[in-house]
This record gives sequence, structure tokens and C-alpha cells, in this order.
Amino acid sequence: MDIPEKESTLKKRRSLSFRIAKWWIPKFFYYTSFFIFGTARKKYHGKENFDQLVDNSQSIIVACFHQGILFLPYLLRHDRYGKRIAMVSTSPEGDYIADAMAMFGQSAARGSSTRGGKKALQVMKDMLNEGHNHEKAHHGLITVDGPRGPAHKVKMGVIKLAQDTGLPIVPFNWSAKPQITFGNWDQTILPFPFSKISVAYGKAIKVEKDTSDEKMEEIRLELEKQLKNCLDIVKGNSTIN
Repeated sequence: MDIPEKESTLKKRRSLSFRIAKWWIPKFFYYTSFFIFGTARKKYHGKENFDQLVDNSQSIIVACFHQGILFLPYLLRHDRYGKRIAMVSTSPEGDYIADAMAMFGQSAARGSSTRGGKKALQVMKDMLNEGHNHEKAHHGLITVDGPRGPAHKVKMGVIKLAQDTGLPIVPFNWSAKPQITFGNWDQTILPFPFSKISVAYGKAIKVEKDTSDEKMEEIRLELEKQLKNCLDIVKGNSTIN
């Protein structure tokens, strides 16, 4: 059963200040993304792990740490990637994100792990499974340690989503020089315009339907290891295997 929206939340969504913010914040994020990420010089590591799947119209789940969330809509903005779906909070602030994603041609499965998250995961599963009946690939975009951490700790939701949909998980992370690192729980990163961005992709991870709980935990740890390795690569602390 759905949790009814609080009156205070409804009141906020009806307020003039919220409606004004909902109009300009997504547009600001969209155009600023092109200025910041569009002017950056980009270097890719292990991109064949991603390209060999999407170039063959294979639907996938793209997984990264919440720290790198700002680059995700821009990185996967091209329609050639098919339908792209991300989990977004049901909060009023989530409305800004959903509207910004729509400007990038992406869809939102609304919810979070703290309120309605189980429903959102089910919505995302249903949306991804629709891809089995379409020629156009359907990709899930997941920040595996969101929405509130702990940072760099993969949660089981992405593993269960891969099991239920049959889609492979492709991990990636990125870093930039120079960049701003915010002081929030995930230490969100934002490059300067004309920066150097390094992006690393890990190897695709498949989760079979009959995978045991013990094996699911092993896969979760493997994904966490690959994501941390990607982070080491983009920071220059490791090399691609």
C-alpha cells in the first residue's frame, strides 16, 4: 500500500517558490552540464566493456557511486543508448532531478530507500523488463550507495535488480582535474570548466535467476571491488587489468 503524501509536502509543491524553482533549476543544471562537461577533455579506460554491449543494443544496468551522480545524465545523454531509466527520490527535490533528466531524454523511477524505495525498485524492474518486448534497449542507471550511504558501499538492490531483469551490470566511476569536492556524505564531485575528466569502466557482471543468497553477497562484493578499482584508475592509483 502506498504511503500518502504528507500535507506539508503537498503544500510545498503548491507554493509559488517551489514552482519557480522547479522551472529554473532543471534548466540551469541542463545548460550548466553542457558548459562544464562539454568543455572538458575526456579520457576513457575500459570503455569496450560498455561499448560492446550497447553497440549491440544490449540492455544493461550502469552502476556508479553516488559521488559521481552529476556526470551521469550528461554522459548518457545520447538517444543511441536507447531508453535510460534512473531511480529518483519521491521528495519535492526529486522533482528537480526528474525534470532535468527528462531534458536529457531520460526517465525516472520515483522513490528512495528511505520512503517508497521498494516500490521504486519494482517500478524500475518493470520499466527495464519492458525492454524485452522492444527493439530499443532499456538501461538502468543506478548509484549503488545512494541515497544516503554509507559512501562507496554497494547495496543489495542493484544485485537483485540484475537478477530479476537478467541484465548485466557495468560498473564505472570518474574523476576530474581540477574539481570541487563537496562536504556532503558522498563527497559529490564537480569539475571546473575545461578540466580533464577520466572515466573508467569495469567488466560486466551477470546475476543468474537461481543465484543463492551467499553467491549474491559474493557478487555484491565483486561489484564493490570493481567500482573501487575504477575509482583508483581515474585517480591514477591503479591501471586497467
